[in-house]
Amino acid sequence: MSRIENTPARGDARTRGSQANRLRVGLQLLTPPILWRLGRRLRRGPLEGPLGSWEAAAERASGWDSPGIVEQALEAALKVRDGAAAFERDSVARGSIIYSPTILAALLLAADRYRALNIIDFGGGLGSNYFQNLRLISALSAVPTSWNVVERAPLARLGVEQFQTAQLRFHEDLNAVRLEHPVLLFTGSLQYVADAFALLEQVLDLTDIIALDRVLVWGEPEHAFFVQRLDARRFGPVTLPTWCFAKDALIDWFAAHGFRLVEHFVGAPRRFENCGMLFVRA
Repeated sequence: MSRIENTPARGDARTRGSQANRLRVGLQLLTPPILWRLGRRLRRGPLEGPLGSWEAAAERASGWDSPGIVEQALEAALKVRDGAAAFERDSVARGSIIYSPTILAALLLAADRYRALNIIDFGGGLGSNYFQNLRLISALSAVPTSWNVVERAPLARLGVEQFQTAQLRFHEDLNAVRLEHPVLLFTGSLQYVADAFALLEQVLDLTDIIALDRVLVWGEPEHAFFVQRLDARRFGPVTLPTWCFAKDALIDWFAAHGFRLVEHFVGAPRRFENCGMLFVRA
């Protein structure tokens, strides 16, 4: 594809405008990947629910616009940018990189198919996933890379001011991204979109490769909604509404929309898990 367009194949201008507006709303609801080590903390009860709907969870949640979240993320990301840390995750600067097999598999598939890495990173914060894989990207001298983070306005502006390069770019709106053969990457972000499946339906036509990394799932047959607490010692009393996707139902949904599961990267066996899924158009 020559460029990304968030418009349906058929329908009048009113329909197209309505769908574009819904997509923008969905993108505004993406939380940054300033996420805690959820698998370890679930046993300590950070999830309240299940609740009857997203709206019910949202009413109980405080939201994630706390300035402390952005401040900690910026501090850790600057350490990575300036070489004082190797990697940042969950707003914690680390001395060594923790690679994601889901992201690595997606990059490998894209490099093989397209001889290029054109990434749309939904909820990509201040470029955590990009810096996580920068050493490997830099070693692929014959594979040009364009890494595009789509984020909420405050983080997108910080990204442009502090981290943007010719290779790493930040956007508030998917419609601003123009790529050929993009890979869509959701890292710990899809479960924080109010109408997650409406968003997915609108982006399916943009790509043939979709990677879900650290997506919250469980083994029950139905999707559910929870209120999730962040680490109060670091972020204060912040709570977020979240989906917990029914694992098999999520895979079946993609299959019904023409995408097959290439690999399922399973987390530790427990009631809730953050797993990875890599889908390609069948």
